[in-house]
Amino acid sequence: MTKRGNFNVSRREFIEAGVVASIGTLLTRALPAAEPTALSLPLITKAIPSTAEKIAAIGIGTDSFRDKLRDEIRASSSA
Repeated sequence: MTKRGNFNVSRREFIEAGVVASIGTLLTRALPAAEPTALSLPLITKAIPSTAEKIAAIGIGTDSFRDKLRDEIRASSSA
């Protein structure tokens, strides 16, 4: 006679485990938005002056920040 373990799994726990396993299976596939397109541009990098290490240049869209005061802002930042 074989000894059986006492597995007390509720219906809710069983369904939760199935949902988690299903989501895990779906997430292991490549997401279409994460794959590069054929027309993707090369990564723009800038070198750190002290080490010459190249890192990705990241902009946050502040180029059009206060267009009316652009010259004044540039003058104060270069001083």
